[in-house]
Amino acid sequence: MDLKQAIEKHVAWKMKFRAAIDARQTMDQVSIAKDDVCDLGAWLHGPGSAECSQCASFDALVQAHREFHVEAGRIAAAINAKNYPEAERLLTGAACSAASQKAVMAMMSIQREKQTKAA
Repeated sequence: MDLKQAIEKHVAWKMKFRAAIDARQTMDQVSIAKDDVCDLGAWLHGPGSAECSQCASFDALVQAHREFHVEAGRIAAAINAKNYPEAERLLTGAACSAASQKAVMAMMSIQREKQTKAA
């Protein structure tokens, strides 16, 4: 798993949500809310578990990733309900920002741990 690319994809979700709000598009809330559907989630719940479960940040990443998808599901639900002010509030709110930041920090930590082991 290329964690740098996973971070980039993760950060891109904010732009996807903003675009959906601006264009008044619906989103696949069910898939977005699941933490094992995206590439990172599939890796975390599959090969990543075997590859990195001993990494100090692995459990933190699994938890942060799960929290991010809960918040992302809430945003998608608000968008689908055409409650764009609520979607915007959730997107810029503390819970989404905290979950996103924790996930990115945990991915960066695991990336460093993997590089240290490889050296």
